[in-house]
Amino acid sequence: MSAIPYEKGFQFLWFLHSLIDERFMWILIDEYVNENAHTSVKWEVFQAKFESFVDKHFSADEGRTIKLSVDW
Repeated sequence: MSAIPYEKGFQFLWFLHSLIDERFMWILIDEYVNENAHTSVKWEVFQAKFESFVDKHFSADEGRTIKLSVDW
């Protein structure tokens, strides 16, 4: 076991947090966990959730900027 994957995951989530703010991050995580309980985390599913969440909660210009900031 290595701490590197966990640290990378933490850093990535922290980066997303910096883009959408703490309040929205908690809402996103809560929705994701509720929708995907008892499944493995797949980055494609999380990416789709993140992008649809941004579309729902931010203006078109803000959403475009946020989504372009993330290099999946």
